[in-house]
Amino acid sequence: MHTPEWFEKKDICKYLDEIGAWHFKPTTMGFGGSGVPDIILCYRSKFASIEVKREGKHPTKLQEKRMLEIQAAG
Repeated sequence: MHTPEWFEKKDICKYLDEIGAWHFKPTTMGFGGSGVPDIILCYRSKFASIEVKREGKHPTKLQEKRMLEIQAAG
């Protein structure tokens, strides 16, 4: 079963492939850390993460916490 943002994630990954970015989609399924961004990428020596949300949706409190942790890591 696909997540609500499945099509958006697919399009984003297609674009990342086109520009030559390295990327992956972490799958926690109860075994990894919750709140991890949907896509982790590296492009031109810069690491980034993407949390995909449909219009009108917002990150959960845990996702917001993870985003702050990532920002704090520089």
